[in-house]
This record gives sequence, structure tokens and C-alpha cells, in this order.
Amino acid sequence: METPELLAAKSRELLNDQLASVDGNNAKAGTITAISALFIPISFSVFDKIATTQFWVLIFFIPIILNLSGIYFLMMAMRPKKLFHGMGFSEIHQHKDEEPEQIYLFEIGINRDSYNDNKIPISKQNNFIKYGLYFIYSSAIVLTLIFFINLITVKPKNMSDNNQNTSTSSGNNSNQTSGGNNASTGRQIPSTNSGQRSVIEKGGNPKGDILKK
Repeated sequence: METPELLAAKSRELLNDQLASVDGNNAKAGTITAISALFIPISFSVFDKIATTQFWVLIFFIPIILNLSGIYFLMMAMRPKKLFHGMGFSEIHQHKDEEPEQIYLFEIGINRDSYNDNKIPISKQNNFIKYGLYFIYSSAIVLTLIFFINLITVKPKNMSDNNQNTSTSSGNNSNQTSGGNNASTGRQIPSTNSGQRSVIEKGGNPKGDILKK
């Protein structure tokens, strides 16, 4: 293989690798976007555990905003972009009568220029992916920190309040129980009427009883 032909094949290979990297970035951005979209419903599933005050509600939206920003940059990375892919068909028709060496040299030049012109949109795509990953990782870290800080600061206070309420209600129940027991054990002698009592006659006059008979 002659040198121009070898260099033409090499330039073609480099250009194909460059275009393949764009497809790889698109697939990577799409996968991360799909996973990040699940972050929002998962975040709201723990919202009830975190949102105890208005302050924590406002803090809770910080990771949500970071995650949405990351998804935005990933979507920008997947936008269609204009890329050059070597020699066009019109150039093939124009160079059909030239010598092979001239055709190889022309292909080397056009592949080189295509490669250099593609650097700008590919660099933008890489930056979008980098920013997207940065915001998504930041949102996950911030949500984790918020959850643990809320767990450490708010939950013990709620537990102590619940324990205090439990002890207070237990004391009230014990007082009510003891009062009920005192009321049940206290003995009271009821009042009665004459109809509820038996009647006997003592010390009567026997003679009077005989005369009555």
C-alpha cells in the first residue's frame, strides 16, 4: 500500500472514530436522562419525611432544581448537530478522472478539515454532558445530606415530644384509674324506708291480747 493510500485510510478511520464518539455520547446522555427522571418521584416519596417545616420545604427544592438543570444539559447534548463526514458525492463525480494519488491526497485533506470542523460541536456536546453529570451528582449528594441532617435534628425532637405526650397521657390514665378505684372501693350505707324493714311487736299487754280474742 502506498503512502497516500495509507494516509487516506488512516484519516478515514480517525474521522469514523470521531463520529462514533458522538453516537456514544448520545447513548450515554439518554441513559443518564432516563435514570435521572426517576430521581424526582423518588425525592417526592421522602418529601413527607423531610418537609416538617417551611424551611425544610424550601431546602427540599434545591436538589430538585439541580436535577432538572442536569437533565436540561443532557437534553442539550442530544440535540441534532451538523457534522462533516468526509468527501461528498458531488466531489466524487468531479474527481473521477484524476490520478489515484491525487484522489487520495484530496481525501486526506477533506477528512482532515472535516475532523477539525467537527471539534467545535463535539466539544460543546462533551461540555453539556459534563455539566449535566455535575448537576445530577450534586442533586443526589444534596438530597442525601438533607435527609440525614433532617433525620439527626428533627426526628429526635419529635421522638422526645412523643415520649413526653405518652408519659403525660399515661399519668392521666393512671390518675383516672386510681380515682375510679377509690370511688369503687369507698363504701356508703344507703337510706331505707319503712316498707323495706321487718316489723315485730315487743312488750305488748298479754291481757289486752286475751281480751281482744
